[in-house]
Amino acid sequence: MRPAENRPTVALVFATQIEAESAMQRLQAKPVDNFSRLFAGRHPGSAQNILILLTGMGPKAAYLAMNSLLNAQPVSKVINPGVAGSLHSHLQIG
Repeated sequence: MRPAENRPTVALVFATQIEAESAMQRLQAKPVDNFSRLFAGRHPGSAQNILILLTGMGPKAAYLAMNSLLNAQPVSKVINPGVAGSLHSHLQIG
């Protein structure tokens, strides 16, 4: 098994900061230079690097943000955790 510091970087992708807030707090994520929507943190208890990308809403925004990320950062895995619900209390799941 490789040492944690040599593991490839994982990227968590969210549309908005509201969706990403708990992950950002848990990973103690800080902004990455040159990207206003990219944050870097570490998995608690390890040296695993984890990026958090805020893409904005919609497929075009997601495409542009992901394209910028993948051209600038070595990323081995991209995970879109999504949200179970919505950003407004008047909208229901489904």
